[in-house]
Amino acid sequence: GDGIKHASGWIKSDDGLLVLDRNGNGHIDDGSELFGADTLLANGQKATSGFEALRDLDSNGDGVFDAGDTRFTDVRVWRDLNQDGRSQTNELFTLSSLGIASIALTPTDTQRVNLNDGNFIDGRGTYTRSDGRTGVVGNLQLGLDHFYRDYNGAHAQVTVSEAARALPAITGSGAVRDLQEAASQSPALLAAVQALLSGTTPGTLRAALDQVIALWADTSTMRSSEERLEASGDMQRNVYYQWFVPAAVIAQGQEAVQTWTQQQHARLGPIIGILEKFNGSTLVSDHNGQISMGGQIFSWNRVVHPDGHGEEVMTFRFLPEQFDPLIDPFTKAYAHLKESIYIRLVLQQRLSDYLSGLTMTYHHGVMGWDASGVHAKLDDTWQHNKAQALQDAMDLYRYGSDALAGSDWKPLDTLRDMIDRTAAAPDGIQALKEAGTPFVSGDLEGSAAADIMFGDAGANTLSGGAGDDVLSGGGGDDTLYGGEGNDILRGDAGNDLLYGSSQNNTYLFNQGDGHDTLVDQGGSDTIVFGTGIAASDIRGWLQGQDVVLDLGNGHDSIRFKNRVNSDGGRDTRTDIEQITFADGTVWTGKTLNDMALTTQGTSGNDTLQGWQGRDTMLGGAGDDTLSGRGGDDVLLGGDGNDLLDGGSGSNRLEGGAGNDVLKVSAYYSSDNVLSGGTGDDTLYGSNNSDTYLFEKGDGHDTIVEQGGTDKLVLGAGIVASDVKVLREGQDVVLDLGNGHDSIRLKDWLTSDGYRSSTAHIEQIVFADGTVWTGETLSDIGLTTVGTSGDNTLQGWQGRDILLGGAGDDVLSGGAGTNRL
Repeated sequence: GDGIKHASGWIKSDDGLLVLDRNGNGHIDDGSELFGADTLLANGQKATSGFEALRDLDSNGDGVFDAGDTRFTDVRVWRDLNQDGRSQTNELFTLSSLGIASIALTPTDTQRVNLNDGNFIDGRGTYTRSDGRTGVVGNLQLGLDHFYRDYNGAHAQVTVSEAARALPAITGSGAVRDLQEAASQSPALLAAVQALLSGTTPGTLRAALDQVIALWADTSTMRSSEERLEASGDMQRNVYYQWFVPAAVIAQGQEAVQTWTQQQHARLGPIIGILEKFNGSTLVSDHNGQISMGGQIFSWNRVVHPDGHGEEVMTFRFLPEQFDPLIDPFTKAYAHLKESIYIRLVLQQRLSDYLSGLTMTYHHGVMGWDASGVHAKLDDTWQHNKAQALQDAMDLYRYGSDALAGSDWKPLDTLRDMIDRTAAAPDGIQALKEAGTPFVSGDLEGSAAADIMFGDAGANTLSGGAGDDVLSGGGGDDTLYGGEGNDILRGDAGNDLLYGSSQNNTYLFNQGDGHDTLVDQGGSDTIVFGTGIAASDIRGWLQGQDVVLDLGNGHDSIRFKNRVNSDGGRDTRTDIEQITFADGTVWTGKTLNDMALTTQGTSGNDTLQGWQGRDTMLGGAGDDTLSGRGGDDVLLGGDGNDLLDGGSGSNRLEGGAGNDVLKVSAYYSSDNVLSGGTGDDTLYGSNNSDTYLFEKGDGHDTIVEQGGTDKLVLGAGIVASDVKVLREGQDVVLDLGNGHDSIRLKDWLTSDGYRSSTAHIEQIVFADGTVWTGETLSDIGLTTVGTSGDNTLQGWQGRDILLGGAGDDVLSGGAGTNRL
């Protein structure tokens, strides 16, 4: 073993590793106490496999490891019962205690078996139990992740010097030690970090950080691919990394190509070397002289110069389809490494004075944190050095959020206030420039890093680009593009247009921010409402395919662009997964989906479409067509001759004034309530249970029922004794006796004179509590009234009252007790 712990694949608790406690401390410390490639053999060489390592203990040379070998009783099987990767006494079993009598030392199957996740078995043999049964013993190769490591071995530990102990405690990775350990080994690194920490601004810190990272990587004993390849071979080697040479460079000749190649390598080589060491793995594979770099073009040329000396030129060209040439992955990875180190530096050094201003509070049994000390320190810094205060406020926002969580710290409001104050100060514009604060009037394009950008009171366009950006529009009607990354967007005052990304975005909205429009592309997104915005005040509107949250104060709203697709379904790409309110209320995506959306018509003739969720549709004046689609909808026609279609769900349809048509889905709706209102209306029910409402003065309505258990509810002033039950063809008409109100039950009778099983109403309920059923109507009898001419009146299969009137009439009562 090398004394360094590396993250690796691992076995389950029902499997075992063959081990030997070579130092006798009762624990399995490292790979040297396993049987494998880290086992030192008696001849001073390292074993090539677990079988070879165990064969070294075959003291009698019979090809089997058993009780005849001197160290048989010392070997253990380690079963990691608690899966913590550390051996405990109760996890180490003797071979005899497990009933294992012998292990064959020659594998019977050398085929490599992939166990997934980088784990393999490349040799299998057998062991024999005391009862004669056999099992499998294998040469296991565990997948390694060199990025995660722990220098724990005695020969790997380093004593940290007093000077290095004063440095920030930043953890290394891969083949690079923690900063304090590395600085204890490298005076150059120690001096560079000390010089870096003497700078007080982000600019000076970042400027010196490249040198620190390079010196830190140099303390690693691991050689980069370039270092390893150039040090091997039988003649001078030069390694070059490059992208494919552009056609425009090739056209300029070989000298231009060579210059371009050297420039590319000068930029890529150091970065790749540093990344290899911090990741603990090399980009180029060199296995038994076979050199490769997965998926890339590799050329290897030997050149003999006129003076007789030879040179090898090894060129690795990165394929355009392997990486996006516009987004250099190596530069991007290095920038991420640099940013992570910078974060730890500022938190432990420059920002620590601010974070120490956070004090604990305890009010009414609730513990919290007071950030007034942080604000006071920032204000004091601002009085003496505005640029410094702005830079510190931005870094507190970027990197101090976790430390300040749970306090009354409002980072974006603090930044916005400080920028506005600075801009208004006599020396403010210069301070903004020194701080590198993107405070603009007009258009501003961000970088690939995490940008913080602020607009002024005009109409600005801010584009964050890649990175986790913060964009604040300021006053005016602004357009904000978050770009790639998990961005925070706030339009501020004005009617703003905010474009999110397919990643996780946060939209901030305060009272007075105006009418904003969000165009989101996916991810898990959050809207954060400021103080004074209550969930109870919000009303949802559907306008075309957009959903609008009206905050109820007449001047603030948020429009979700295209939240509903063309067929009325929810467009999941534009979903907002969470809305948080200042009082702690949280709405989820389900809250929004369950919210009834109101669609408002005009005074003209409107055609309004709902969505597949809950709708409230207001037709207003004019001859309107309202379609609720799915969900439990409320459709109010208002004035005019309207067509109301509730669609599926449990709906309430009110026609209002005018001759209206009300209908719902026959098969996919139930428990609907239909009220025609005044005018001569036609009401179409479903195959399920429906309720029809009728008030005095509602006119002459027609009900077309299709099944289910239905109810007709009559309003005040309508009494059973006034109602005449008339028959007209296959219809039954309830005449309310006042000359202007009636209800026609369409096709109450079948063509052969029987009561329809689908079209009848099961209950007719009067305001005084009287209830009629279908049997009540049958008992009362159906009255058929002839004209003054010659009539032929045919009764039904129940009780009839046939009134022929004048003329030569033919009356036929048929079955039942009839009156002719």
